[in-house]
Amino acid sequence: MADIIVGSGDYKYRIIENWAKLPSGWSFKEVGAVGTDKNDNVYVFNRGEHPMMVFDRNGNFLRSWGEGQYPRAHGVHMGPDDSIYLTDDGGSFVRKCRLEDGKVLLELGVPGKPAPYMSGEPFIAALTPRCRPRARSTSPTATATRASTNTPRTANC
Repeated sequence: MADIIVGSGDYKYRIIENWAKLPSGWSFKEVGAVGTDKNDNVYVFNRGEHPMMVFDRNGNFLRSWGEGQYPRAHGVHMGPDDSIYLTDDGGSFVRKCRLEDGKVLLELGVPGKPAPYMSGEPFIAALTPRCRPRARSTSPTATATRASTNTPRTANC
């Protein structure tokens, strides 16, 4: 199969089919978002049995976390401090987590208790006392590899 390159200018990416080497019997159900860390590890947030699957830049499976904690994976934003922000629109929350194990460091919203539509009530109903957020993102993302270097990168869709 010939290389498929998408994008233009400095933002050209090569599509690599079957890049992710999943453990036997595992699959992605619906991928909500993807992000990459400073080491080019790829974080795939999906609506399957294993919500967060982590791969190295070559697609080798490293680990998973978040089982049973994310009703409907939706968005990813990589933090500047080796953290990841995850949005779950089914659970109505945003979480800041550690990259290595998914430990929740901050939670915005009350899981399972969305504000009524157009009620004027704030989405952010609760903050943990440990820290305050600076920013959050619910932008969906996709991952491809930069054609010139074969480096995984996060791109907004």
